[in-house]
Amino acid sequence: MKKLSKILLQILILLIPFYFIRFSIGPIPTTLLEVYIYAVFLFFLFSGNLKLRGKQKFILPAIVFLLFSWVGAVADPELMRGLGLWKGYFFDGFLVYLLFLSSDSFDDFTDIIFYSGALTGALALILFFSGVKSADGRLLDMDRLSPNYLAMFLAPIFVLGVFKSLKERTIVNYLSEAVIILALFLTYSRGALVAISGAVIMAIFYYIKRAKPKLAIISLILMLAAFCFGGYAVFKPDWSDHARKATSSNVRYYIWKTSLEIVKERPILGVGLGNFQDYFKNKTSTWVNYPEYISPEALTTHNLYLELYLTCGLLGLIGFFYLVISSKFYQFKSLAVSLAIFAILFYGLVDTPIFRNDLAIIFWILLSLSALASRKNA
Repeated sequence: MKKLSKILLQILILLIPFYFIRFSIGPIPTTLLEVYIYAVFLFFLFSGNLKLRGKQKFILPAIVFLLFSWVGAVADPELMRGLGLWKGYFFDGFLVYLLFLSSDSFDDFTDIIFYSGALTGALALILFFSGVKSADGRLLDMDRLSPNYLAMFLAPIFVLGVFKSLKERTIVNYLSEAVIILALFLTYSRGALVAISGAVIMAIFYYIKRAKPKLAIISLILMLAAFCFGGYAVFKPDWSDHARKATSSNVRYYIWKTSLEIVKERPILGVGLGNFQDYFKNKTSTWVNYPEYISPEALTTHNLYLELYLTCGLLGLIGFFYLVISSKFYQFKSLAVSLAIFAILFYGLVDTPIFRNDLAIIFWILLSLSALASRKNA
């Protein structure tokens, strides 16, 4: 039974890239991945494989975040829309979190995540070289929505792959990592560069801390300062006449600026899980250049922390930090997993790397593996 449970979780990881296979059960829209998660959870529950005793310190923060994120669902003017997003982004991930906390395995799951990322990258590349590209010629995600979604999925997996390839120097691992690197490159995502740079900074900090503890904090401050200056150089707005409003950096700048204004208007409850773009459009409908250039791109705030604040309210943001900190990823009990989580958090500075079904599941799995590692090494 234990072996079967492990296989079921491995299959779950391999199914993550296929979250876009959608259908409805009666009036309720769902996905293949979601139905599989529910089926596996029920199997674990009724077979006695849901083993959570002694893990309350990890489960409580997850429950708190789940309840606080509920604010986002009920604050949405369209309740059913809010509930659907809450189910896909938070509730499903919470169930996955409990499933992986029930397991004693660790390395096997990080390996499968790596291969799942390579599979995703390979399928995306096949579509790319078959002529399926974004309007500007970039590599698209499997749902054919945006190169950035694919980059958000692959960036933390790239980090896991580095450790896997260094640990086991095989042709399969090298080819898998090469596929992920090529896929990331063809997305031309600057956010992926931010995420990987952040992971590298924290890796250097980890090794300095082990060798020269007294220099660790100073080194980290200096590296983060360099990161901020470098980030500004990459993302600074272009105010020249020909680029005003139209560039990616400019659009982000105005979305962030307007999002902060919305925070002042809705400081407690936010605007609701699915309501950000509608609220943004209504607020800026008469502003110069916004309806043409800015609002169509304001699907999200393009910042994880602003997104949590505005879609789940202040409590949702607090609950998120409580959940992440409780996983003890900052203790580096599993360096690969910790750096993958750091990659997501750094990516969050310029995009929303947990606000999609597949991204959310990967995030919750990594948190559970970090929690297991801290418990194992306690």
